[in-house]
Amino acid sequence: MNKNILFFILGIVFTFSFITLLQFFSGFAFVRCLILMHVGIFFFILSKRGFKKQGMDVSKYYKREYICLFPYLAIMLYKILTTLKIVPMMEPLKITVSLTITVIAVLVSIFNVRELLHTNSHTI
Repeated sequence: MNKNILFFILGIVFTFSFITLLQFFSGFAFVRCLILMHVGIFFFILSKRGFKKQGMDVSKYYKREYICLFPYLAIMLYKILTTLKIVPMMEPLKITVSLTITVIAVLVSIFNVRELLHTNSHTI
């Protein structure tokens, strides 16, 4: 397997796993998840640079992943607002929304990786 594909997949796994876990932790565990989520972003950066060196246009694959990350910002904002006691915490709702977003992100990522492998199989 091409190392850029491997880095792309690791980026997906680390980023989405730990951004999901961020929703459920606080304190030091939150910080660890935040750091590991950024390890995933680092893998995305490495893979994108590698693909560019190969002369491959992979921007649509990364845009799909970035779009999947966007809904997590709303959940994180909600978590901040509940911590500041601006809005009440509705834990079951937060869990349901977080896991729903994660399931959608995983499905999009599977489709994305399959398409990337298929479309560029001659290059990879």
